Amino acid sequence: MSLTIDFKLSQIGINSEIGNFNIQNPSPRVDIQSRQPRLELDIQQPSVVLDQSAPKEEIGVKNPMGLAYEYAGKGRQAAARGTARIVREGEQLRDHHKGGSVEQIAKGKKFNKERGYNVELMPKSMVKVDLHRGRTDVNLQAGEVTVSANNQPLNMQFQRGNHQTYLLEKGYFEVNYTGARLNRLIG
Repeated sequence: MSLTIDFKLSQIGINSEIGNFNIQNPSPRVDIQSRQPRLELDIQQPSVVLDQSAPKEEIGVKNPMGLAYEYAGKGRQAAARGTARIVREGEQLRDHHKGGSVEQIAKGKKFNKERGYNVELMPKSMVKVDLHRGRTDVNLQAGEVTVSANNQPLNMQFQRGNHQTYLLEKGYFEVNYTGARLNRLIG
């Protein structure tokens, strides 16, 4: 007897589609607007005004313009006297036969004039003092920050996957024996 075994494995087919999951999350748009704070200061400095005109007048000190006018007048007078003296001396030299000589002119020019000054040491009135107070005005404008956010919606897309299994070819298993007798050995 002869034993024949014939077999074929089954074949299966698998169709598979992978699922798809897509998430889009756009960033929110943030808008920031700011205004800087401002500080304004208006300052007037304090001041002290000293008026010394009355004490100066008492001791004979004149203001600059008055002094300038006085000495300008004295200068004009001295120039006129000097011019007249030079003319007179020139006439004496011209008329030397009348007894005018250089020696006489030189004797008349000696410097023996005494000059006097009147100065008082202590004024009788006080210096006038005016105090002007200062002031400071402060103007503060607060700053500002404005924040606004524009949130964008979340976008999700889902595509389901598919898994399909099917029998492509059916398998078989055959056992055939030939012959009249079946020998069995157990052993």
